[in-house]
Amino acid sequence: MHNVFAELSKRYPNVVIELIGAANLTVKGANIRIKEWTLDTEVKNLQNFDVGIMPLLDNEWSRGKGGYKLLQYMAVGIPCVASPVGVNAKLIREGINGYLANSEDEWYKKLEVLIKNETLRESMGKNGRKIAETQYSFEVSVPKLIKLIKEVGSRGKYDYENKVYTATS
Repeated sequence: MHNVFAELSKRYPNVVIELIGAANLTVKGANIRIKEWTLDTEVKNLQNFDVGIMPLLDNEWSRGKGGYKLLQYMAVGIPCVASPVGVNAKLIREGINGYLANSEDEWYKKLEVLIKNETLRESMGKNGRKIAETQYSFEVSVPKLIKLIKEVGSRGKYDYENKVYTATS
């Protein structure tokens, strides 16, 4: 990603690559601004982004990540570019709410498309927001969670004295 950041900064000097919570990251030739992560400023900082990124290495640790960052980007209405690792490949609908990128070349090209096209950014952002609202919002997720807890609870018994759960068929 360092090469991508440097090339984008070179070609588009007005683009600032803003990273939250990435202390002490420096990339030669890249226009990077690092902001401290705080709970109080997180949403405001995300709302200032034009594009959200989630680059990941394809390894066991990354494949276990939950895609929360992508859901945050979608919730604030910005398009995403992410590595197709783990759940990311399910959250990103290619060309609808963002792009998936495997190589530095793909990262560069897909970010460049979004840098150049404000209308596309807005459209993808709105699509992502709609997906977040209809599939991942509190109002949608809580009833699903309650139903799941009730189903699991009805399939067994918990012995509080011995701290053992016994499933029934």
